[in-house]
Amino acid sequence: MIIRTRLLALGAGLAVACAARAQDAAVTPAASNFLHNGPAHALAGCDLWRHRCKEVRLRVLDSDDGEANDVPRHSETLSGPGLSLGVTFELPLTGEAGQPNPLIATLKVTAPRWPLLAGLRLGDRRATVSATLGEPSVRIDSCWRYDDAPDAVFLCFAQDRLKSVAWEFFID
Repeated sequence: MIIRTRLLALGAGLAVACAARAQDAAVTPAASNFLHNGPAHALAGCDLWRHRCKEVRLRVLDSDDGEANDVPRHSETLSGPGLSLGVTFELPLTGEAGQPNPLIATLKVTAPRWPLLAGLRLGDRRATVSATLGEPSVRIDSCWRYDDAPDAVFLCFAQDRLKSVAWEFFID
């Protein structure tokens, strides 16, 4: 599968497609792995086209049909317990066989049922996250941002504990 963005293949064709103070810290290999492979880990075994994920039926909050680079696309915003995501499906061209190719644009995890990479869990202390992923690219209020432009992952804290993780990927 060839995609012109920095999206990674996940399973059977799934891709992951405030004031800020900049940090000079380079993104560590652990943080880069968390950024690029985290959604595949959290969504392992999901069938987004059928709105099923880990025995949970995902709700469709919004949908839109369009086209990019002569490829028909269908985009949806999906929601489940502790999970929300934006996904764009590249549809097979008329007359072609095959399943739609899902590309993850956004993914937000707010419940521990969705696994995180690197042994991290929601509820972990800020010091544990820092020891695991290294210093963030940017600190934004109570959130840390690790980025590999144009893609990024945001880890947000409340009372010194990891409360949510949100990935954003550029899809052209």
